[in-house]
Amino acid sequence: MEVFKVHNVTDEKIILKDDKQLDTLFNEIENDRNFQVEWIKDNRKKSKLFLADGLLARLKDGRLMLTAEKKLSKDHDDYDDELEDDEE
Repeated sequence: MEVFKVHNVTDEKIILKDDKQLDTLFNEIENDRNFQVEWIKDNRKKSKLFLADGLLARLKDGRLMLTAEKKLSKDHDDYDDELEDDEE
């Protein structure tokens, strides 16, 4: 079973840590494979199992969203000092 590292997960949204995982996760869902997500919250490692049954339909009708976000390093071409926030 594939395990994905995420920032956060709810029943409506999975926020992956890397955009490269989007295609892999979509492939798992499209092929009706179960998968697991892992994240850290309040210094606790958390995991959640997703059963593939019905997830593709939830993606298609908008009840489930897959997104990814990754903090850019200062030397990245798309990095903008003015967009930097103090969170984290």
